Amino acid sequence: MLSKLIRKNHGGKLRYSYNLGQLSRKISQNVSMGENEMLLDSSVNTMKKILTILHNAHGTRVDSRESVLDVYETDRSKFDDRFYESLGNDVLGLRTVEMLIGLQLRNEIDVFKDSSPNHTRAILQRYISAFKDQYMRESSFVSMASLGRLFHESPQRANTALNNSIKRIVLNATKDSPPRRKTSPLNLSFCRVNLYNPFRSCPVDPFSLRKGLSTKKHPSNLFSAMINDPVVIREFLRDLKKNLKPGALQNIMTAQSLSGELAFRIIVKRCLADTDPCAALDTPFEFYRLDIPDELSKVKKLKAIIASKSMLLKRLDWFPPYRRSIAKLPQEKFDSNEKVIIFMEDLFDRFFGSCYRQDPKYCQNWIKDLVEFQSQCDDDTLLDRLLQDSVKDFRSMFSGLSFNAFGARWAGNAYLNKTKSPNDRVNATRQLLKDARSGLSASNS
Repeated sequence: MLSKLIRKNHGGKLRYSYNLGQLSRKISQNVSMGENEMLLDSSVNTMKKILTILHNAHGTRVDSRESVLDVYETDRSKFDDRFYESLGNDVLGLRTVEMLIGLQLRNEIDVFKDSSPNHTRAILQRYISAFKDQYMRESSFVSMASLGRLFHESPQRANTALNNSIKRIVLNATKDSPPRRKTSPLNLSFCRVNLYNPFRSCPVDPFSLRKGLSTKKHPSNLFSAMINDPVVIREFLRDLKKNLKPGALQNIMTAQSLSGELAFRIIVKRCLADTDPCAALDTPFEFYRLDIPDELSKVKKLKAIIASKSMLLKRLDWFPPYRRSIAKLPQEKFDSNEKVIIFMEDLFDRFFGSCYRQDPKYCQNWIKDLVEFQSQCDDDTLLDRLLQDSVKDFRSMFSGLSFNAFGARWAGNAYLNKTKSPNDRVNATRQLLKDARSGLSASNS
């Protein structure tokens, strides 16, 4: 059990509701126990195993492309029910994650309980599972497939109905809880900045997310264009002299990424809902249309390309604390293409989630164009070439930032070196040159 269930009687009908505070404590405790220790291993293979385990834990069978297409040919109704059920699950997951982010930012509940950022996704998935169970009890006449169909017809109506249900579940879960000591909201108002749109006078590119963001109303937008790495976050907070735990900020950023991942998925599925599944074959979107595992990581690679073409890492390059902090990213964190792709995918998800919250209509139109472009593109090597360029641009940017940091250190130490002995000056110069060569080698690897 994820949490202790409170048994209540409503007009002779027994129902169960989660105590949100107990649920929060139980989830954070369970994730840190031995059964989830493998989450500490961040290797790609281990993460795939974890996703498979989670997939099986939800009682869903992993189907192949051929088996799903067979269902489409023989039983169209069953295929549609399966598709809309997956869409409904994603819609409920998105609204749950967004609600949890809001609760955490307002300090109404400590969602993560100082858990390691390595556990954030597991915690959120358990919340989603718990809220889904309660939602199905509260709305026994509504299935996930019917929720998916409602979202396909009218996202606004579906979100309104779902928000009301989730708020009712939260209210029922907390009304018998002892009053919570009031605390101030999590202050992320570090500075008022704009993540500008660099494409205002450029020709249309289907891979470019031409949307700017502001921190005026949503301070957390600041982290939509940052690398989610403990070294980078720690340096950023230190530079701004902010008394905030890096892990707490990383938890928020990871939740934002999951929100963006779900938002991207539901919009793509809505665009594909009325199309022939065969039209999406061999494109990154076939995995959404058929609801099968993306074993070749096509979606991940596409997101990395979009993050690069959208210049997400350069949206804040005018901001000195940002430049200094991301220049601290250790070289071993991006010494392989796979590691770079993971960073870029995570960045895209977080930025897209913020865009969708601010302007869902723009995001829907942009994805519609992206899906149409992919369906008409007959160049099988295009994505591979764009991915190579994206990885190269990522490394070049970080090497340039590291070299600039090296230059600043050189200038800062120039005067001090004059007062040192000749041997000390030689050793200091050698170390600086070593750092510079290291940065340059990273861009060429």
